[in-house]
Amino acid sequence: MTQRVMITLPDPLGEQLDQHAARAGQRTSAAAAELVRDALNRVTGTQTRAASASRSPPNRQTAPWIEPSDATRVSWRSETWMAIVALCARYSKELARLENKWWQRPARVETLAALAEWRSQLDHESSDPRDELAFQSRIAELQHALEHTPGTGTNTFNPDAPPPEDWLDG
Repeated sequence: MTQRVMITLPDPLGEQLDQHAARAGQRTSAAAAELVRDALNRVTGTQTRAASASRSPPNRQTAPWIEPSDATRVSWRSETWMAIVALCARYSKELARLENKWWQRPARVETLAALAEWRSQLDHESSDPRDELAFQSRIAELQHALEHTPGTGTNTFNPDAPPPEDWLDG
């Protein structure tokens, strides 16, 4: 169970929080939650974890849906594959015509990875129904593109297949 709270900070503290989040490669809200959690753990002498651990390390400098070029690339690809397969299972009708070998198209990889990250954030952090509606709209747009792009959907992705070696070794 998680609880969502709103905290108002004076501008100088808000700017410090933004800078801290940027240095840590996090969203401001995630950095704030981490700082509050750590402070409460110190005060109460307990040790609690975040409700949802981010798939990216705290020092990551790019968005979690962008493939890293460093040593974390293999683990990113493995985790991203699993997240996209989960997305395909959850939205099987919408992603039924996802092309086979989508991982060979960088734009498709980033789109699917961003959708998977967005879905995770919605499931664990969002309480605004407009966020869900925006997500559902984007999934519908992707479905429309997959169904109406010539040549797409004739050879579709099998989410039960293991990740190909060229994806994992990348």
